[in-house]
Amino acid sequence: MALHLVYSLDVLPACLSTCGATDAILILAHPDAHMGGHAENAPPCTVYVLADSAQETSATLNDWPRISTEQWVQLTVAHPQIVSWY
Repeated sequence: MALHLVYSLDVLPACLSTCGATDAILILAHPDAHMGGHAENAPPCTVYVLADSAQETSATLNDWPRISTEQWVQLTVAHPQIVSWY
């Protein structure tokens, strides 16, 4: 049960390929970042986008729920392992 923090959309496909059903992903990438590939299937876990980093510039990011910084803190409490992806 890990929380994956994604700081670059280039690594999102690799992150998605390693996640399990009890994991969560939080996208912290800059809103203008380029995504280096797209997930063809539904993600294996819940994916969130930090509201502060989400501008309506990426159709892929628009598919996932926005969360606040406070909700991010709650995710860190709920997930005993944190994995950072750069």
